[in-house]
Amino acid sequence: MRITVQRTLWVAAFLALALGLAVGAVELWRHRPGNLTKTVERVTGAATVGGPYSLVNEDGVRTTDQSFPNLYPLIAFGFTSCPDVCPTELQNITEALDLLGIEGAKIQPLFITVDPERDTPSVIKNYIRNFHPRLHGLSGTPEEIAATAKAFRVYYQKVPTSTPDVYMMDHSTVIYFMDPQGQLLAHFGPKTSPKDMADTLKSYLQKGPSS
Repeated sequence: MRITVQRTLWVAAFLALALGLAVGAVELWRHRPGNLTKTVERVTGAATVGGPYSLVNEDGVRTTDQSFPNLYPLIAFGFTSCPDVCPTELQNITEALDLLGIEGAKIQPLFITVDPERDTPSVIKNYIRNFHPRLHGLSGTPEEIAATAKAFRVYYQKVPTSTPDVYMMDHSTVIYFMDPQGQLLAHFGPKTSPKDMADTLKSYLQKGPSS
């Protein structure tokens, strides 16, 4: 009888441990940056993403987080060879800013590449012409891009293809909306419509900069 009870307790303990590990694995997967699917996320409390960066814009001019005083950065990460997600995000940003009209002038849209080896300033300059006229595209050395991506918790990785020396990029699909002091206000997932994005942006613009 004692052996049976002990065996039952061991089995129960094992099942509890297995359940805990399974729940933990699910939570880790849900919070991986690339799995953010909620369309609009408002942020409360201190910002946990963002920070100083130093990159080069489409004209080869050194650009930092201090280059746009009094403006609200709206930041998308991607790469110019992206077949669908990146151009869709930038088009959504363009339409959202158009919906805001004159109020949109308070927002500075930015596109930061995660593929600095191919996305030189000249390549980015040709690419961003397809989107909002005030959109700036930023690149830099691999180290500068890695540091910026880390600050914004952006995941990215090369993905080899069947063609030698040809690769794609796997990366987070999140657009960050910051205030002029560099604090995160909201982020937008890939399913956010231009109208929802514009409504959220407008609500923060009407509140004014945080103190």
